[in-house]
Amino acid sequence: MISNTVRQADEKLLQIAPNNPLGYYYAGILAAMDGKWEKAERELLISQKMGMPELTVHNALDAAVSRNARIFRLIRWGVITLVAWFLGQVVLFLTGSILSKATLKALNSSQPDLNTQISLRERKLRSFYRTVITVLSLYFYISIPFVIILLLLVVGGAFYVFSTIGAIPIYFVGILLIMLIGSLIAIFRSLFSKANPPQGHTLERMDAPELWTMVEDVAGRLAVRPVDSILLTPDVGIGVFEKGGIIKK
Repeated sequence: MISNTVRQADEKLLQIAPNNPLGYYYAGILAAMDGKWEKAERELLISQKMGMPELTVHNALDAAVSRNARIFRLIRWGVITLVAWFLGQVVLFLTGSILSKATLKALNSSQPDLNTQISLRERKLRSFYRTVITVLSLYFYISIPFVIILLLLVVGGAFYVFSTIGAIPIYFVGILLIMLIGSLIAIFRSLFSKANPPQGHTLERMDAPELWTMVEDVAGRLAVRPVDSILLTPDVGIGVFEKGGIIKK
Protein backbone atom coordinates (compact mmCIF):
# COMPACT_ATOMS: atom_id res chain seq x y z
CA MET A 1 0.00 0.00 0.00
CA ILE A 2 1.50 3.32 -1.09
CA SER A 3 1.48 5.93 1.64
CA ASN A 4 0.00 9.36 1.18
CA THR A 5 3.49 10.80 1.65
CA VAL A 6 4.67 9.26 -1.64
CA ARG A 7 1.59 10.56 -3.46
CA GLN A 8 2.01 14.04 -2.02
CA ALA A 9 5.70 14.02 -2.96
CA ASP A 10 4.88 13.11 -6.55
CA GLU A 11 2.19 15.82 -6.75
CA LYS A 12 4.68 18.33 -5.34
CA LEU A 13 7.27 17.25 -7.92
CA LEU A 14 4.82 17.85 -10.76
CA GLN A 15 4.01 21.29 -9.38
CA ILE A 16 7.64 22.31 -8.96
CA ALA A 17 8.96 20.72 -12.18
CA PRO A 18 6.04 20.15 -14.59
CA ASN A 19 8.49 19.17 -17.36
CA ASN A 20 10.23 16.51 -15.29
CA PRO A 21 9.45 13.07 -16.78
CA LEU A 22 9.95 11.35 -13.40
CA GLY A 23 6.86 13.06 -11.99
CA TYR A 24 4.63 11.70 -14.73
CA TYR A 25 6.32 8.29 -14.61
CA TYR A 26 5.69 7.83 -10.90
CA ALA A 27 2.18 9.26 -11.32
CA GLY A 28 1.55 6.48 -13.84
CA ILE A 29 2.95 3.84 -11.49
CA LEU A 30 0.79 5.11 -8.62
CA ALA A 31 -2.30 5.15 -10.85
CA ALA A 32 -1.61 1.55 -11.89
CA MET A 33 -1.36 0.51 -8.23
CA ASP A 34 -4.75 2.15 -7.67
CA GLY A 35 -6.27 0.25 -10.61
CA LYS A 36 -6.68 3.42 -12.70
CA TRP A 37 -5.28 1.80 -15.82
CA GLU A 38 -6.19 4.41 -18.40
CA LYS A 39 -4.74 7.20 -16.29
CA ALA A 40 -1.62 5.12 -15.71
CA GLU A 41 -1.17 4.57 -19.43
CA ARG A 42 -1.69 8.26 -20.15
CA GLU A 43 0.81 9.41 -17.52
CA LEU A 44 3.45 6.92 -18.63
CA LEU A 45 3.13 7.97 -22.28
CA ILE A 46 3.47 11.61 -21.24
CA SER A 47 6.63 10.76 -19.32
CA GLN A 48 8.04 9.15 -22.47
CA LYS A 49 7.33 12.32 -24.46
CA MET A 50 9.02 14.34 -21.72
CA GLY A 51 12.21 12.32 -22.10
CA MET A 52 11.79 9.16 -20.01
CA PRO A 53 13.71 6.22 -21.59
CA GLU A 54 11.46 4.32 -23.99
CA LEU A 55 12.49 0.92 -22.63
CA THR A 56 11.60 1.93 -19.06
CA VAL A 57 8.18 3.16 -20.10
CA HIS A 58 7.49 0.09 -22.24
CA ASN A 59 8.43 -2.22 -19.38
CA ALA A 60 5.92 -0.42 -17.17
CA LEU A 61 3.24 -0.52 -19.86
CA ASP A 62 3.81 -4.20 -20.52
CA ALA A 63 3.17 -4.95 -16.85
CA ALA A 64 -0.59 -5.29 -17.50
CA VAL A 65 -1.11 -1.52 -17.81
CA SER A 66 -1.73 -1.39 -21.57
CA ARG A 67 -3.82 -4.56 -21.54
CA ASN A 68 -6.06 -3.46 -18.70
CA ALA A 69 -6.40 0.06 -20.14
CA ARG A 70 -7.49 -1.46 -23.46
CA ILE A 71 -10.01 -3.69 -21.72
CA PHE A 72 -11.48 -0.76 -19.79
CA ARG A 73 -11.79 1.27 -23.00
CA LEU A 74 -13.52 -1.60 -24.78
CA ILE A 75 -15.94 -2.07 -21.89
CA ARG A 76 -16.70 1.66 -21.68
CA TRP A 77 -17.29 2.10 -25.40
CA GLY A 78 -19.18 -1.19 -25.54
CA VAL A 79 -21.56 -0.02 -22.83
CA ILE A 80 -21.97 3.36 -24.54
CA THR A 81 -22.70 1.66 -27.87
CA LEU A 82 -25.23 -0.74 -26.33
CA VAL A 83 -27.00 2.13 -24.54
CA ALA A 84 -27.09 4.15 -27.78
CA TRP A 85 -28.48 1.12 -29.64
CA PHE A 86 -31.18 0.60 -27.00
CA LEU A 87 -32.10 4.30 -27.01
CA GLY A 88 -32.31 4.14 -30.81
CA GLN A 89 -34.83 1.34 -30.49
CA VAL A 90 -36.88 3.36 -28.02
CA VAL A 91 -36.84 6.42 -30.31
CA LEU A 92 -37.88 4.36 -33.33
CA PHE A 93 -40.64 2.66 -31.34
CA LEU A 94 -42.05 5.97 -30.13
CA THR A 95 -41.74 7.49 -33.60
CA GLY A 96 -43.54 4.53 -35.13
CA SER A 97 -46.32 4.69 -32.54
CA ILE A 98 -46.87 8.42 -33.09
CA LEU A 99 -46.75 7.96 -36.86
CA SER A 100 -49.23 5.08 -36.74
CA LYS A 101 -51.69 7.16 -34.73
CA ALA A 102 -51.27 10.10 -37.12
CA THR A 103 -51.89 7.82 -40.10
CA LEU A 104 -55.05 6.31 -38.59
CA LYS A 105 -56.28 9.78 -37.70
CA ALA A 106 -55.70 10.96 -41.27
CA LEU A 107 -57.55 7.93 -42.65
CA ASN A 108 -60.50 8.40 -40.30
CA SER A 109 -60.79 12.11 -41.11
CA SER A 110 -60.64 11.67 -44.90
CA GLN A 111 -63.71 11.03 -47.01
CA PRO A 112 -63.70 7.93 -49.25
CA ASP A 113 -64.04 9.70 -52.60
CA LEU A 114 -62.16 8.60 -55.71
CA ASN A 115 -62.13 12.17 -56.99
CA THR A 116 -60.34 13.43 -53.87
CA GLN A 117 -56.73 14.38 -54.53
CA ILE A 118 -53.94 13.56 -52.09
CA SER A 119 -53.42 16.53 -49.79
CA LEU A 120 -50.01 18.06 -49.07
CA ARG A 121 -50.26 16.88 -45.46
CA GLU A 122 -50.84 13.28 -46.55
CA ARG A 123 -47.92 13.47 -48.98
CA LYS A 124 -45.61 14.66 -46.21
CA LEU A 125 -46.93 11.92 -43.92
CA ARG A 126 -46.22 9.29 -46.58
CA SER A 127 -42.73 10.64 -47.18
CA PHE A 128 -41.98 10.58 -43.46
CA TYR A 129 -43.47 7.09 -43.16
CA ARG A 130 -41.24 5.90 -46.00
CA THR A 131 -38.18 7.36 -44.29
CA VAL A 132 -39.02 5.69 -40.97
CA ILE A 133 -39.53 2.31 -42.65
CA THR A 134 -36.19 2.68 -44.43
CA VAL A 135 -34.44 3.52 -41.18
CA LEU A 136 -36.13 0.57 -39.45
CA SER A 137 -35.01 -1.76 -42.23
CA LEU A 138 -31.42 -0.58 -41.88
CA TYR A 139 -31.66 -0.75 -38.09
CA PHE A 140 -32.60 -4.42 -38.36
CA TYR A 141 -29.23 -5.24 -39.91
CA ILE A 142 -27.40 -2.88 -37.54
CA SER A 143 -29.02 -4.65 -34.57
CA ILE A 144 -27.85 -8.14 -35.55
CA PRO A 145 -24.28 -7.77 -34.15
CA PHE A 146 -25.71 -6.33 -30.92
CA VAL A 147 -28.13 -9.25 -30.54
CA ILE A 148 -25.29 -11.72 -31.09
CA ILE A 149 -23.10 -9.91 -28.53
CA LEU A 150 -25.94 -9.91 -25.98
CA LEU A 151 -26.49 -13.64 -26.49
CA LEU A 152 -22.79 -14.33 -25.99
CA LEU A 153 -22.72 -12.10 -22.90
CA VAL A 154 -25.70 -13.89 -21.36
CA VAL A 155 -24.24 -17.35 -21.96
CA GLY A 156 -20.74 -16.23 -20.97
CA GLY A 157 -22.12 -14.59 -17.81
CA ALA A 158 -23.89 -17.81 -16.88
CA PHE A 159 -20.66 -19.80 -17.31
CA TYR A 160 -18.81 -17.21 -15.21
CA VAL A 161 -21.38 -17.52 -12.41
CA PHE A 162 -21.13 -21.31 -12.49
CA SER A 163 -17.34 -21.20 -12.39
CA THR A 164 -17.48 -18.77 -9.45
CA ILE A 165 -19.86 -21.02 -7.55
CA GLY A 166 -17.70 -24.02 -8.33
CA ALA A 167 -20.53 -26.19 -9.67
CA ILE A 168 -21.48 -26.49 -13.33
CA PRO A 169 -24.93 -28.10 -13.95
CA ILE A 170 -24.38 -30.15 -17.10
CA TYR A 171 -28.04 -30.22 -18.20
CA PHE A 172 -28.48 -26.46 -17.77
CA VAL A 173 -25.26 -25.77 -19.66
CA GLY A 174 -26.47 -28.06 -22.45
CA ILE A 175 -29.75 -26.16 -22.67
CA LEU A 176 -27.89 -22.83 -22.79
CA LEU A 177 -25.64 -24.06 -25.60
CA ILE A 178 -28.60 -25.41 -27.59
CA MET A 179 -30.46 -22.09 -27.17
CA LEU A 180 -27.35 -20.15 -28.20
CA ILE A 181 -26.70 -22.26 -31.30
CA GLY A 182 -30.39 -22.23 -32.26
CA SER A 183 -30.60 -18.45 -31.86
CA LEU A 184 -27.46 -17.89 -33.94
CA ILE A 185 -28.77 -20.17 -36.70
CA ALA A 186 -32.10 -18.32 -36.71
CA ILE A 187 -30.32 -14.95 -36.91
CA PHE A 188 -28.12 -15.99 -39.84
CA ARG A 189 -31.08 -17.60 -41.63
CA SER A 190 -33.00 -14.32 -41.35
CA LEU A 191 -30.20 -12.60 -43.28
CA PHE A 192 -30.57 -14.84 -46.31
CA SER A 193 -34.20 -15.95 -46.18
CA LYS A 194 -36.65 -14.76 -48.82
CA ALA A 195 -40.40 -14.33 -48.52
CA ASN A 196 -42.43 -16.69 -50.67
CA PRO A 197 -44.50 -14.84 -53.28
CA PRO A 198 -48.25 -15.49 -53.27
CA GLN A 199 -49.46 -18.30 -55.48
CA GLY A 200 -52.36 -17.76 -57.86
CA HIS A 201 -53.56 -17.28 -61.41
CA THR A 202 -51.98 -14.36 -63.24
CA LEU A 203 -54.68 -12.11 -64.68
CA GLU A 204 -53.51 -10.66 -67.98
CA ARG A 205 -54.68 -7.29 -69.26
CA MET A 206 -56.74 -8.87 -72.02
CA ASP A 207 -58.54 -11.05 -69.47
CA ALA A 208 -59.88 -8.11 -67.44
CA PRO A 209 -59.15 -4.74 -69.11
CA GLU A 210 -61.64 -2.89 -66.90
CA LEU A 211 -59.99 -4.15 -63.72
CA TRP A 212 -56.53 -3.16 -64.98
CA THR A 213 -57.82 0.29 -65.92
CA MET A 214 -59.36 0.75 -62.48
CA VAL A 215 -56.19 -0.38 -60.67
CA GLU A 216 -54.03 2.00 -62.69
CA ASP A 217 -56.50 4.84 -62.19
CA VAL A 218 -56.48 4.30 -58.39
CA ALA A 219 -52.66 4.22 -58.39
CA GLY A 220 -52.59 7.49 -60.31
CA ARG A 221 -55.01 9.17 -57.91
CA LEU A 222 -52.98 7.97 -54.92
CA ALA A 223 -49.72 9.06 -56.59
CA VAL A 224 -48.11 5.62 -56.28
CA ARG A 225 -46.53 3.27 -58.81
CA PRO A 226 -49.09 0.89 -60.36
CA VAL A 227 -48.75 -2.84 -59.89
CA ASP A 228 -46.87 -4.94 -62.45
CA SER A 229 -49.16 -7.96 -62.26
CA ILE A 230 -52.51 -9.02 -60.79
CA LEU A 231 -52.94 -12.44 -59.20
CA LEU A 232 -56.19 -14.20 -58.40
CA THR A 233 -55.73 -16.26 -55.21
CA PRO A 234 -58.11 -18.54 -53.31
CA ASP A 235 -57.72 -16.37 -50.21
CA VAL A 236 -60.41 -13.93 -49.15
CA GLY A 237 -59.06 -10.39 -49.20
CA ILE A 238 -56.90 -8.06 -51.18
CA GLY A 239 -53.29 -7.04 -50.80
CA VAL A 240 -50.10 -5.88 -52.47
CA PHE A 241 -46.87 -7.86 -52.57
CA GLU A 242 -43.49 -6.35 -53.39
CA LYS A 243 -40.49 -8.45 -54.35
CA GLY A 244 -36.88 -7.66 -55.13
CA GLY A 245 -33.60 -6.98 -53.41
CA ILE A 246 -32.94 -4.35 -50.75
CA ILE A 247 -31.45 -1.83 -53.18
CA LYS A 248 -34.23 -2.34 -55.70
CA LYS A 249 -36.90 -1.79 -53.09
